[in-house]
Amino acid sequence: MKASTIEQALNFALADVLREKHPLWKTAISAERTKVLKGSPGKQPDIIMSLEGNSPVVIETEVMPAATVEDDAVSRLSKHLASDNRTIENVIALRLPSRLRTVEQDRIKDAIKEEKFTYCVFSETEDGNSQRWPKEGWLQGNVDDVANCLESVTLSESLISRSTDILEDGVAQSANILGGGGGRKDSRAFVPVAR
Repeated sequence: MKASTIEQALNFALADVLREKHPLWKTAISAERTKVLKGSPGKQPDIIMSLEGNSPVVIETEVMPAATVEDDAVSRLSKHLASDNRTIENVIALRLPSRLRTVEQDRIKDAIKEEKFTYCVFSETEDGNSQRWPKEGWLQGNVDDVANCLESVTLSESLISRSTDILEDGVAQSANILGGGGGRKDSRAFVPVAR
């Protein structure tokens, strides 16, 4: 019988490979750490990327058949980081091929770089529910595709929405200043409205 590698070791190796994909990720990605989720010190996301200025993203992994990976992913949504209270708005559910368990440990990182994965993304909606993308089925790709997905979902939808609202308020205030008063100059300073 061939030796088998546990899922946590695969997560450490996957995190190592992902750290190589972007210079800013070297210290932003961690695996299998406790005390990272506020109010849940014993819970440990499989992999978490916490890049300053971006939304933290969790990757929940499970070896095929991965029957509970989607439920695990959804359970991470809306959680807050213990370090700075940022909200987890997006989680990637990633299914690991079972053949990775039997790869010699000194070759796991190389195997991950050559492997095809299936994955989906769960996002928090405004009403507090979750939305799956794609709605049905799974995305398929190599670790570079997973890294591209990870980079995309670090953009916080709520932060983009708030920024858009502030920009719209600024444009409206500028239009009022320029268009009001029959040509007289308005001495009010432009102050963005925070939401």
